[in-house]
Amino acid sequence: MFKKKLVLALGMAAILSLTGCSKGTIATVNDTKITSDDLKVAEAIISSVNEYKTGRTFEDMSKEEQEELKTTAANFLVDSEVVYQKALEDGITIENAENDSREIELIDVLKENPIFKKDLEDKGITKEELKSYIEKDNVINAYKEQFNEKQNVTDQEIQDYYNEHRDEFKNKMIDASHILFATVDRDLKSVSDEKKEEIKKTAEDVLKRVKSGEDFGELAKKYSDDKKTGEKGGSLGLFDRDSKDALFSREAFKLNNGEVSDLMTTNRGYEIVKVNSTKEEEKPLAKCKEEVKKKILNERYVKHVEQLIKEAKIK
Repeated sequence: MFKKKLVLALGMAAILSLTGCSKGTIATVNDTKITSDDLKVAEAIISSVNEYKTGRTFEDMSKEEQEELKTTAANFLVDSEVVYQKALEDGITIENAENDSREIELIDVLKENPIFKKDLEDKGITKEELKSYIEKDNVINAYKEQFNEKQNVTDQEIQDYYNEHRDEFKNKMIDASHILFATVDRDLKSVSDEKKEEIKKTAEDVLKRVKSGEDFGELAKKYSDDKKTGEKGGSLGLFDRDSKDALFSREAFKLNNGEVSDLMTTNRGYEIVKVNSTKEEEKPLAKCKEEVKKKILNERYVKHVEQLIKEAKIK
């Protein structure tokens, strides 16, 4: 699933702090070169993450959006290099065990997200290239943690931030049901292409029956490979966007009450989803105090990095 685990494994600092051997220099940070190959890798990964989360490929973007992506990738490569150098200057080091742990996490994440993994591979990004940034990114993360530990955020600051940014703490949830036609086994190993075509044909036939008005719950009980929800008519209950596979959520959260999706391809197979109801609630401060504090710290950290950039020699 593309949950917070994937965000942690491929965080923005991590994504944009890749290095590689190459030709052509796009920038120099205190005598360290950032190359055109580095930029291509960063652009490819950002494009894959964006496509996985939104369904929009690089080709789907306007020319302005494509240029913005390239500029963002270049800027973050420079930013992360500045922070990395500052972290080393401050004596921050990472144990091998922590790097190994992140590598294992990354491998698990890619295993759980075969569609995302394939998109990276199609763009020429290998697991080895992804692993190569881990040591550097761990140093950057450690620097940020050290910065946060030195900060003092008062209860009044938290209250004020919450009052001024209430819209950021609204949570949309949907109550939905689904029918799963699995194309992977319990070990996430894919079935043969021939078998996959058979499964897709069945899924398409069931979708037609749903669209023609047959009872969704009864069809879920009969056909869904998710037996736990299938026996309840496919009911997934109430959930938010982050609690499900990104491929699933990006389509499910487009639907209005009572609407049924087209056939979706997710990491588990083909799925049909029906939204039964939607709900939006504002989180009370008591339940999101740490989230508010994190946002305040992130804003302070961004300003700190901006100052480091001003002091660095960047060409």
